[in-house]
Amino acid sequence: MQTVTSETAINPKVLGAHIREARESAGLSRAKLSKHTGIPHKAIEKFEYGTQEPSASRLVVLCRALELPIQELVGMDGENFPAPSAERPVRTVQESAEPQPVAMPEVDPIDQVGRILDQLDTMRVGDFEGVVRRPLALAEDAARLLCNLEPDELVTTARERDLFRKALPTAREAEDGFEEKADQAEAQCVEIGNRIVDTAILGRDLFEIDLSALHKLADRLASERNLEEPPLFSGWGEHAVLVPKIRPILRQLAVTGRGPDLANEGKFPNR
Repeated sequence: MQTVTSETAINPKVLGAHIREARESAGLSRAKLSKHTGIPHKAIEKFEYGTQEPSASRLVVLCRALELPIQELVGMDGENFPAPSAERPVRTVQESAEPQPVAMPEVDPIDQVGRILDQLDTMRVGDFEGVVRRPLALAEDAARLLCNLEPDELVTTARERDLFRKALPTAREAEDGFEEKADQAEAQCVEIGNRIVDTAILGRDLFEIDLSALHKLADRLASERNLEEPPLFSGWGEHAVLVPKIRPILRQLAVTGRGPDLANEGKFPNR
């Protein structure tokens, strides 16, 4: 049996047709397959049209979701892979024993960040019992990986994590921002990444919470946790100004079990 690696020659058009056929046979829409696999809807669409080839790790995830062996999905039918031939020389025992180069699978940041967020979700549900340093270290790892995502992938991940939609750009808006003001667009993407991590550490997107409730929380943090107060008469400001200020303190409190119950919509109502 042949083994599929990141160096295996695959016809993207044929592979895309096989992915679409397998998805439709399984009765799945692209949206449902995206939900099952964590792969963005747009990426699946590109795979099916053959305009983008999935990484080795994503290919494995797709095969598991579609319950197909990888050889069947990529189409080991002679069109993409050489058929066995009796004319091929038989390798001797000595030749077979020689070390062969191993093709390393491509690392997919979306898969990696998904696994980290799952770990953080599990820790949060368990009230971070027995862990103090690891959650914040994982949060930093997730934030770095999110910086590797393209704007459309980042926005898709944000939607999957239920970020507050009214404070979230569309994928097109996020992409167009880099053509107009790249620095501002990058800063916006970094903040979206931080909000995604907040949903795992804090259990909620802070941009979703009513501003007056956040102002009261900031007053409390200023009194109890030495949060620097704003200049006189200026106030705490809007979400974009306030959230980055209170985020580090709230995360630290969360992992030590002393944070406010942000899921309590009575105290922290939606906007």
